Amino acid sequence: MDLTDLRAALGPLTETMSRVVLTILCGAAAVFAAGQATRALRAGRAARLAVTWVVMAVAVVAGCLTFRGLARLGAQGATIEPLSRPGLAAFASEQRVPIALIVVIGVLFVVALMRRAIGRDASAAAMLSDRPDRAAVIGALGEALVAGRVRDLGYLVLRNVVLDDGVWSVEIDLLACVGDGIVVLEIKTWSGFIAGAADAPTWTRYGRGGRKDEVPNAVRQNWAHVAVVERFISDSGVCVRGYVVSAGSAQFAEELGRFVVPLADLGTVICVRPLLPGSREAVLEAWARLEASAAGSDRRRGAHIERVRSRRRVSIAGLR
Repeated sequence: MDLTDLRAALGPLTETMSRVVLTILCGAAAVFAAGQATRALRAGRAARLAVTWVVMAVAVVAGCLTFRGLARLGAQGATIEPLSRPGLAAFASEQRVPIALIVVIGVLFVVALMRRAIGRDASAAAMLSDRPDRAAVIGALGEALVAGRVRDLGYLVLRNVVLDDGVWSVEIDLLACVGDGIVVLEIKTWSGFIAGAADAPTWTRYGRGGRKDEVPNAVRQNWAHVAVVERFISDSGVCVRGYVVSAGSAQFAEELGRFVVPLADLGTVICVRPLLPGSREAVLEAWARLEASAAGSDRRRGAHIERVRSRRRVSIAGLR
């Protein structure tokens, strides 16, 4: 047997084996792409799903064509080569409905994932934008709870008072007129664990999932509020004292615990103390002035907020 006879004998086998290998590779590629498409679908990756879906569709079509090529090898008569351009056109024409169905299903999956991703992003943005409102609602509920508790004890109350003493302006959560003077309350509805020092600029709040936030030092906040109230009253005969009240579920570190009053203990803390002669009249007069000033809080609130923002911008600029 010469070389020509060997080529003639092995030629069909070589062509058959190449098509078999190509068919197997196309099938493996289709299976792999299908697995990747499934993972992309579960993970919500629209771009990845689109790419793997196209790869899977191409692999399936190529596998079908190579399988047709195998069938052609044993067929009698002239037929179109499936792997040629005419053969591809003929296959696309014959199988246009299944191919169109595959394309449509893939497009629908991708569009659905994109819409879900857009909706998820919109929900996340809404949650982020709603956080200040949610915090404000929780804070207002805490203030209302404390105000109700103080009223139940028989004391007069003013809430959310914007006070300007000519030097500084502050917004005070709650003022109470008790028997021996004026009580300034800073109300916090925090959760988690609060650590820090009484004279530090900020405290650290440890929340769920290891979350860590810097929060204002409530003690220093209230010291500033007490100082403004004292300057506003301008009467050394009126006792002004302040407390930080915890109306939330937060636990405070031991070094902060003595500066923070739990809501349950508030009645004991602000109880009437011994009065100096004539001090009650001075307290009532000071309270009347605070009430008159509190009536204009809404009018002053905008200017106060702008001052606070300006101070924060200056502080941030100083840190740069």
